[in-house]
Amino acid sequence: METWGKKSRLHLVKLLLFMILLTAKDEKTHTENGWRMHAGRKIPWNLFSPKVPFRATLVPNHQHPQMLMSTGDFEIHHLTLSHHGKVKFLEGQSIGVLPTVTASPNAALALVRLYPIASSRAGDDQRSKTFSLCVKRVLAAKRSADGVMTREDEYQASCSNYLCSLKLGDKVTITGPMGRELLLPEDLRGHTLIFVARDLGLAPVRAHLRRLLHDRKEQGSFDGAIRVVFAGHEMYEDEMNAYESSYPKNFRYSSVDDLVELRNQLLKDGEELWNLLQKPSTHLLISGGRDLDAMMAEVFQSANETGWFQVRRRMQREQRYHWEGGG
Repeated sequence: METWGKKSRLHLVKLLLFMILLTAKDEKTHTENGWRMHAGRKIPWNLFSPKVPFRATLVPNHQHPQMLMSTGDFEIHHLTLSHHGKVKFLEGQSIGVLPTVTASPNAALALVRLYPIASSRAGDDQRSKTFSLCVKRVLAAKRSADGVMTREDEYQASCSNYLCSLKLGDKVTITGPMGRELLLPEDLRGHTLIFVARDLGLAPVRAHLRRLLHDRKEQGSFDGAIRVVFAGHEMYEDEMNAYESSYPKNFRYSSVDDLVELRNQLLKDGEELWNLLQKPSTHLLISGGRDLDAMMAEVFQSANETGWFQVRRRMQREQRYHWEGGG
């Protein structure tokens, strides 16, 4: 009996190892085939890679202007690319852009730059054949021979400059999609969503709002509450104002100029937000810089010395705390 017991245990161990290897192989296959399991669902993941990229086409957007704003220091563009229905993605994910195509895959990988997707999976045209990117091009300051700072038609960040210089019909080499930190559950009925964003961090927020409050397939299905606190340049203000008008009981939007004012706004609304965060139906999404997470801790610690970290850990464990640093 003892010998049979040892053989049985050895057989069980071998069977468990085989199952683990089989599961790992399946997960690897999902990733290689462009899919990955996350939070109990299958999500698109690197459908296209630097070795096998996709060529998207810049197309006109009749729902939104291409130039969001322009100053003497920078431009912000809303660029819409056609993928003919071949690029599957979710709100909160990013697309990689290759400004040039190189012969070496390793060299191409070094050139990939990620941009958050600013449209829902349906696209701005509701046909599920486009995605939009929000891109900022900054004018570089250069020092002349006599030491004076001057402005020239030379832009920082070659990839953003490349994208903002495209003309309609131009092809763009892309990879992705990727990213899971800013994904939200598919079914959000009865939930409360708090979005805290800065600058281009508003792009994934816009994507989520489009799906929940704008897209034809989703209209009428969301019955929760949404609170958006944003710091930065005036982007998508028309859409935010339209949501407030259409959903006066469900949607609130606050816009401030910089990080200091964002902190003050959060302190002002601190008690209300803190009470919302206690509810198991509340999701918090932070986008636009990893330092925003530290600022949130500072804001809520001032009201509750230990409670913030407990709430944050609980929300992370329950996958209700979403930010670019993870969790």
